[in-house]
Amino acid sequence: FMSISTRTAGFETVAPAEMGMLSRMAMVVTMFIGGSPGSTAGGLKTISFAVLMLVVWSAVMDREGVRTFGRSIRMEIISKAATLLVLHAVLCLAVAGALCVTEGAERGVEPGGISAYEQYVFEAVSACSTVGLSMGITPTLSDGGKVVVSAGMFFGRVGSLA
Repeated sequence: FMSISTRTAGFETVAPAEMGMLSRMAMVVTMFIGGSPGSTAGGLKTISFAVLMLVVWSAVMDREGVRTFGRSIRMEIISKAATLLVLHAVLCLAVAGALCVTEGAERGVEPGGISAYEQYVFEAVSACSTVGLSMGITPTLSDGGKVVVSAGMFFGRVGSLA
């Protein structure tokens, strides 16, 4: 349920803050990739991710060109997928960085606790990928932090290439 929810639903059966670090990392990755292009899901998009994985596979196999299912993938498609990856990563990192500035490092970390930066990255990827999940810090953000998260949601919904 949670793996599907991280694509765009925003529902949770277990609070992300109560999960282990590896589970939260997997959630960030699936939120970043997002859903399929025909849906209202945000994120990089599964097709763009698949194209980039095919590029990597072709490079590992030392093949010329990228082919799948007997068809080649045009360089135009590959460059758009790479552009989407970079733009979405820059947006997520910019929002996380802006949260570091607006919120500072005042959030203490007890031994075995969750670092402030991990919380900011989770919130940023969730906002920019229009998922709706939270580590529970959104209500405690400063006004500037709430504006940053809202801007991330807006730019994430509009889309990187738009």
